[in-house]
Amino acid sequence: MDRTASTKRDVLERMLLDESVEPTDLPLSLLENITNGFSHDKRIGSGGFAVVYKGMLRNGTIAVKKLFNTHLHENKFHQEVECLMKANHKNVVRFLGYCADTQGRMEIYNGKHVMADVQQRLLCFEYLPKGSLHDYITGRVLKSWGNRLDKIHREKQLEQLRVCAEIGKECTDYDPRRRPDARDIVRRLDEADIVDDIVTDMSNLSIAQEIHKIEEHGDGLFGAIGRKLSLKCLLRVSRSDYGTVASLSRALPDSGAQWGYLPPTAADRDLLVFGRGDFLLIYSILTNSWIQTTDATNFFPRCQFGSTSVGQKAYLAGGTTDYYDGVLSTAVVMYDSEEKVWEPLPSMNRARKSCSAAFMDGKLYVIGGVGSNREVLTCGEEYDFERRSWRVIDNMAEGFMINTESHAPRAPPAAVVNNELYAAQHSSTENKVKKYDKQNNRWITLGKLPEGSHSCLTPGIGFKACGDKLIFAVGTDYVLYPSGAVKLYSWVPNEQPPVWSLIARHPSGTTVCNFAVMSC
Repeated sequence: MDRTASTKRDVLERMLLDESVEPTDLPLSLLENITNGFSHDKRIGSGGFAVVYKGMLRNGTIAVKKLFNTHLHENKFHQEVECLMKANHKNVVRFLGYCADTQGRMEIYNGKHVMADVQQRLLCFEYLPKGSLHDYITGRVLKSWGNRLDKIHREKQLEQLRVCAEIGKECTDYDPRRRPDARDIVRRLDEADIVDDIVTDMSNLSIAQEIHKIEEHGDGLFGAIGRKLSLKCLLRVSRSDYGTVASLSRALPDSGAQWGYLPPTAADRDLLVFGRGDFLLIYSILTNSWIQTTDATNFFPRCQFGSTSVGQKAYLAGGTTDYYDGVLSTAVVMYDSEEKVWEPLPSMNRARKSCSAAFMDGKLYVIGGVGSNREVLTCGEEYDFERRSWRVIDNMAEGFMINTESHAPRAPPAAVVNNELYAAQHSSTENKVKKYDKQNNRWITLGKLPEGSHSCLTPGIGFKACGDKLIFAVGTDYVLYPSGAVKLYSWVPNEQPPVWSLIARHPSGTTVCNFAVMSC
């Protein structure tokens, strides 16, 4: 370690012995040293935005939280550090320091060597060695609370506290696949007779404020059945059903816009629906309302772009200024549904339209598409959020694009489950599910899409990820099959060929052109 790192190490050592020492800035070299280069054996756990490591010092152990996708959270990082610097309470984990390191690294961009900024953002806290929060709550805390409860109802109330503690622990599991969904949580609360108690005390629920907003409109389901029943309804449905419930209150506004085949994009609880030109509607599940906006037009006045989302953020890449004969773009933008802001990202290396986009292994991928002079692109691009740079992946779209006589070349819809990339190649001649082999940079055919998913006039399908499942939606063409239906299938990817399960069927005479998964 250099002299600065050695000095800061001494400060950290004093912190473990003296609680009056204030949090401080910490060099990256020091944190690398005490975590053994962020080695796997020092890893405590991980979440959606960070990995936590043990940092070993002479006077004890600390927890080092290493953030990734740092540029996306720069403002929040500053705000979090500011709040942590002010927090000083016996019931709050002690904040020890932070690292905001940016180093230059030579990268190849457009065939030239350029200096790229590589950001590292880390937070350091005291390490709690006395077991997990779950053990503490279900042991010492429940025993302590038990002495304060009413003797007649003590056993029932203790069981309710235990259920809440168990659910809280599971909801914070570092592995999202082990977290319970809303339906399971409500079922367990109901079995413990907690739901009725929750409904009785509306002041304890922030969702009551949202219901009050909806109730004021008086033109939908919530205004009709009242506040208490509305809350019970929302408590008992899955988040994936919120859209259905909301549709009882308000329909898509009739704006007269031409929608074409522009894919909607979901960012957590917001749905982005694009019309041709600069027309954009944003639907919020929480407020059950549509907003027409042109906020994105400075960044994204185009169509035929690739889009994907992760958490509260949606990413849009490439596209063209006009559906038939426009100017291709290299632009990429991010929409944050929590902050309600648009942010441009560095441009791609190749201009493209009719491409696919996906978020995998903490990076953004744009795959295939059509370039200038109607060239069918066989390359993909990978965006590294830490380096803020794009890397061209030659042949990533080899065997990926759909090119038939009846349709212009286009990329098939792509979806990611457990950091594995899948594609649905669907046309009048193809009906395949493919998986991207990351090690060998090639696409492997796994099997077929559901039977009867043929649609000859439009792409006619939806293909999205929902948790550990792939969801496939298809609607028969309304001209050829006026008595058709929209069908929803699911499959949990494994080592076997796809076996699709029909999970929903709705009589309809329409073709599926636009499809999104919200709050899954």
